[in-house]
Amino acid sequence: MENFELDDIAKEGLENYKPELVHKFMNEFWPTYSSDVYSALYRTYHPSSYTDSFNSPTYYYRDAEEAVKSAEREGLKLGLLDGYLSRPGFWGGVDANITYAHDGNLKALRAVLMFDRFYDIVEEFRCYCGENGIDPDCVGRCLGDFPPAIWGVDASLVGTLKEDYNIFHDYMIELQSKGFPVTDFIDKRKLKKIYLVDNEEEMSVEEYKEKNTNKINESLSKEKQDLNPPVEVGDVIELIHMDDPYNPIPPFTKGVVMGWDSVGTLGEKMLVRWIIDPEIPEFRNMPLIVDADVYRKVETPKPTDLNLPNNPSLISEAITQEIKYRKLGESQFKGRTFVFFNGPSVSYKDPEAQNMVFNGPNGRAVIDSIYVNLTKSGKAFYVQYDQNTRAVLDPLLNFKEEKSGPCNFTWVMSPKYWNNTQWRRKLQRTIQDTLNEMYSEYKAGDGEPTEYHIKNGFVNVPGTDAYGTNHGWSILNFFNTNPHVRRILVKAYETHKNESGDCNFNIDEFTNWLYLNRNEIFGLNQPLFNQMVKENQGSWKRGQNKEDEVAKHLEAVYGDDWKAVYDGEPGIFKDALQGVDITLVNSKTNEELRFQAKPLASVTELDGPSGTEWWVHSGWLKAYNKDLVSHYVFGPSKKGETYIFKNEGQPPRYKEKKEYMVFNEPYVGHVLKENNTPLGQDALREALFSR
Repeated sequence: MENFELDDIAKEGLENYKPELVHKFMNEFWPTYSSDVYSALYRTYHPSSYTDSFNSPTYYYRDAEEAVKSAEREGLKLGLLDGYLSRPGFWGGVDANITYAHDGNLKALRAVLMFDRFYDIVEEFRCYCGENGIDPDCVGRCLGDFPPAIWGVDASLVGTLKEDYNIFHDYMIELQSKGFPVTDFIDKRKLKKIYLVDNEEEMSVEEYKEKNTNKINESLSKEKQDLNPPVEVGDVIELIHMDDPYNPIPPFTKGVVMGWDSVGTLGEKMLVRWIIDPEIPEFRNMPLIVDADVYRKVETPKPTDLNLPNNPSLISEAITQEIKYRKLGESQFKGRTFVFFNGPSVSYKDPEAQNMVFNGPNGRAVIDSIYVNLTKSGKAFYVQYDQNTRAVLDPLLNFKEEKSGPCNFTWVMSPKYWNNTQWRRKLQRTIQDTLNEMYSEYKAGDGEPTEYHIKNGFVNVPGTDAYGTNHGWSILNFFNTNPHVRRILVKAYETHKNESGDCNFNIDEFTNWLYLNRNEIFGLNQPLFNQMVKENQGSWKRGQNKEDEVAKHLEAVYGDDWKAVYDGEPGIFKDALQGVDITLVNSKTNEELRFQAKPLASVTELDGPSGTEWWVHSGWLKAYNKDLVSHYVFGPSKKGETYIFKNEGQPPRYKEKKEYMVFNEPYVGHVLKENNTPLGQDALREALFSR
């Protein structure tokens, strides 16, 4: 390993590093994104994922990258991750041939988070040899075949599962040696390399066993106790030797006997629940072959706290639990929506299952088990309907047994499907990648059109100038986030589906259709393209005019000492990335207040669990970092009202298909348009004093 010196920033970062915050992030926030990463990586390397679809492995891998990036941004925003952990190139780069690393080398933090689930994928596939075959030795004989080279893809951009695992694993070891706290993010057991047969130097299982015979015999010779004694369900045993050098259960691990099963000519199989880590606790189900493996009985009282099941299917070696349901139901509780799978065929949840597969009259859904719970009655499973599950649940909830009339995708436009979801990320990426490909000649260079603009924007595209630009900033730069553009595209897809007679909506099929028909949809001066440009230009102009009016209202609320500072020039870096539309500056103290402006439909006071809540009905809402955006300003409404609330960093809520931002503190300012008279000054003075 080359010599490595920490610079001052890294030294300061290590000195201030707080592992307890990382643990909070991994336990409370990472699971939300972890399932997306696992699902995307599964599709990346599983042959059936792309042999029967339009998507390449690259497509799915980028989904995994996006989920990891989102997790990183969330952790940094909440202050649970240190910025020095994310510094590009600082910790040493990943080998350039790591699969699909489009931004050159993965940042260290992202690579560690990716490896957390990448390891699980290798464990999942190491016994797998295609859709109809297995590797009986589970040594990854076929992992060099996934994914296959297809569609003439440049081989330098395609890594196999085996190659990528080796690259990732070696990088984890390198990071750890350089001081990166790898084991705070992933289980230390994942750093022990999984034995995979090397394509260049094939070692047979027999050779491997012979190589380790002395080690095994030495272990056995130390054991003078009776081996493989008769045991009963509930007895505790200790593993001495398992006749499988690649098994995941370390020697001398204790386990609880759960039952027996026959394995034909191989003899009797003892079903064991191994105690991997009693402190977490963590268990793993894996059988012993009594005639081949070696164990001893541990004289200890039978455990009473391991939730021993009587149902033998609970100790299945499978990581997927199959559930047959009879009907779906929705219910709301404390402002949250839950989906119930009623009348299931199985009334327990397998603690070892990673995925729950629900089959029933509304269709099939695969859901990460961390989001699935069993009702107290044991007669139904329920899943909280949120950004992590809606993409899977929506096809079931919107299921129609028979097509009646033309396709109607109005439901697709609900904001609950597009705020911080996979749908949003996939559509944004598709639009941006397509525009980058088609309008590359209009890309601005470094420092263009000004040093204050976002890098690599579109400029001087004929007929597409954004309202208020003095530098040719194109409205195409806003296509991937504008809801009007999204509505136009969904409507066009609805027309296409009516022609085909298939009214099912699938986000992957939708984005594939956009790309395949990109010339007709996004081509310069094409009818659909012109419609999107016109709608986006109009919404931007209306927003700028609203901003002018809002600026006057803010000055009216805060008084003569405060002046609004804002720039109508689109594409300015600070405004675009921080979410700041208008800044108020105090002429005497130079104090700054930073506002995010949103439209206003209504403000309603409701009783909440902790007191009065203010429900602001608005649109295009998202959470903003309260350290960057200090306040929301909503308005003016149709009645000419403007409300100001202090930003609490909360995400939006959805109720009866409407979008709300909910505040626990009253507004700090209120303006009526007729006379520009500010109201609520007592609340304003209190807020200023507390600040």
